[in-house]
Amino acid sequence: MAVDAFALILAMLGLGLLFARLRVLPDNSADVLNRIVLYICLPASVLTYVPRLHLDASLGGVIATPWLLTAIIVPLL
Repeated sequence: MAVDAFALILAMLGLGLLFARLRVLPDNSADVLNRIVLYICLPASVLTYVPRLHLDASLGGVIATPWLLTAIIVPLL
């Protein structure tokens, strides 16, 4: 269910990029469509699906991985 929503969002981003390259719409329309997806659709789907998640201890590694990678990589920059 949540995967379908994110697939739709990625498809919309792809359409925005495709329309920009093919120049089907005016010059700024791809930017407008991408901003709508990023600032409205993505947060709306996150707010819809995150409360439905069932977290348990087995997901601890998945949750910790991005934080650990960030803690390792940032000092290297």
